[in-house]
Amino acid sequence: MRRLGSIVALCLFIPVLAFGQVAVTKTQGASVQNVSTTSAADTAITTSIAAVSGERVHLHAVSAYCSAGTSTLTIKNGVAGTTIFKTPAAFIATTVTGLAWTTPLDSSTGSGMDIVLGTCGGGNTGTLNIQADRY
Repeated sequence: MRRLGSIVALCLFIPVLAFGQVAVTKTQGASVQNVSTTSAADTAITTSIAAVSGERVHLHAVSAYCSAGTSTLTIKNGVAGTTIFKTPAAFIATTVTGLAWTTPLDSSTGSGMDIVLGTCGGGNTGTLNIQADRY
């Protein structure tokens, strides 16, 4: 301790501890359902993951793009079931647009899932990539 006039300066040395960030690793179950599909011109893409009794479909990530034009992405609980996720109009365009869920988007137990990329417009193709599993 040093006295500087009427001010007392106290020097403390506090050790600085550095904590590294814990790595987060996404893993897929044993029943991997990854697929990439390109449509014919002016055609929507529907990728259906079939239901299995007692299991859920887990959608980890999806990406899509159009050769020209724009489109929307719709995800349904069950094949041709209730919509559980939908993008705004023109959300998908000519650059790759990706969506990923930290906690996967799940179907109900015993239900499959439809992932639908709408048509990209007259004469245009669309590409849909999904990363999913079922367990």
